[in-house]
Amino acid sequence: KTQSLKCCIIFKQECKSKTWRSSIVFKKDTLVIREVREDDIGNYTCELKYGFFIVRRTTELTVT
Repeated sequence: KTQSLKCCIIFKQECKSKTWRSSIVFKKDTLVIREVREDDIGNYTCELKYGFFIVRRTTELTVT
């Protein structure tokens, strides 16, 4: 019997899971920061879990 694999996407800031404020929204596979603040600066990691596989991509957010 074939098991159905589930896909899970999570976002982290500076490699840590966190509670996101209401102006930060998840849309499918996208993290949207509506009102950027200075404490938003840093590295953001998108982590995709699919069965036993994990794929991570990290990008840096700078605020000027």
